[in-house]
Amino acid sequence: MRVSFLFVLATFLSSSIVAQAQVYYVTSPELNLRSGPGDNAPVLLKIPQYGAVNVMDTFSSGWWLVSYGGDTGFSFFKFLSKNNTDPFLDWEKITLSTGDQPPQCENILPSYDTALNNYLKIMDMHNEFDVIVKLVNASNGICIRAAYIKAGESFFMRNIPEGNYLLKEAYGNDFRKSVKNGQCRLRFVRNAIYKRFDTTFSFYIEHTSEGSFLPYYNLELGILSGEDSSYHDLEGSEENEDDFNK
Repeated sequence: MRVSFLFVLATFLSSSIVAQAQVYYVTSPELNLRSGPGDNAPVLLKIPQYGAVNVMDTFSSGWWLVSYGGDTGFSFFKFLSKNNTDPFLDWEKITLSTGDQPPQCENILPSYDTALNNYLKIMDMHNEFDVIVKLVNASNGICIRAAYIKAGESFFMRNIPEGNYLLKEAYGNDFRKSVKNGQCRLRFVRNAIYKRFDTTFSFYIEHTSEGSFLPYYNLELGILSGEDSSYHDLEGSEENEDDFNK
């Protein structure tokens, strides 16, 4: 009986059981939560960078038992830290619906011509990134419209005044706002990419002997279709955040 008791006691002491769950933060761009302790175990989900997990148990193998968002599994300890190094920790998370409205504090004065039933249809085909699309007057660089489009959704930007326009696009995850010293800033704090399309979109009415025609365009994040229903590559060049927000 004494031998059996010592064996049980030794087994209990050899496991590094955490008496109370501790909060740790993901330091890598993303971290796999697996169903078992090893690289070959199926991935249950991916935890985003700076995501907070509850460490339930630690083991000498380096695979820790953690919980995240109601799911429990194993993640490797080297990508977890007690310190939250998120540089946007004090930024307010903003939830927007798909719509033709300038995001808060963008200082955009929308311009419409309700007599023109034209449109730019924007389809977010990524299914994993939200998108902000800006319509910019090609002659003076002024943004006349901005639309926020949720991942996988579509939106019609209608009643666009006659003119030539360029497009700017920002996409990413985790949209947040910061107000410091009276200055308001908005940005995607995860996977943010900013692009400017050099293609000019003409929204001038086309007058022919057969009548007048309104232009319209369908934009699928990188694919453009026009009246002839043919598709063309829409090449864009990356630009920095400051240029996107001008």
